[in-house]
Amino acid sequence: MTVTQVVYTQPRVSQYSRMVAFLLCLFLGVFGAHRFYVGKAGSGVLYLCTYGLFYIGWFIDLIIILAGSFTDNFGLPLTEWSGSSTQPVATVTTYQQQAQQPMTSQTSAIKNTKYCPNCGIANEMGSTYCSSCGSILEL
Repeated sequence: MTVTQVVYTQPRVSQYSRMVAFLLCLFLGVFGAHRFYVGKAGSGVLYLCTYGLFYIGWFIDLIIILAGSFTDNFGLPLTEWSGSSTQPVATVTTYQQQAQQPMTSQTSAIKNTKYCPNCGIANEMGSTYCSSCGSILEL
């Protein structure tokens, strides 16, 4: 039996634009505008109250944004100058899987149970129908 598995994952880069973050940092960085932009409100308030950590934090953030190491509130790096597309990436995996043989009353390890040939659920020996799927049990 062939099984195909499709997994959708989000890209591992930030959706925010590196150019916008750089320009906000350059012109309004001492007020923390670039930090508010990427969702880091806590440090944005800190920058607002301390004039960009006394201009030292503002200058360090400029360098970090230019180097491409600045991250958003989720820890994803701002690497794209025009922003990242948020389209998910699809990964398709196909593999072979062996079909499992359903257990029957002859292969049952417990004497007082019957196994459903459709779903494999154990039923009492005197049952005619499966308690899970309702199919007829073998006699």
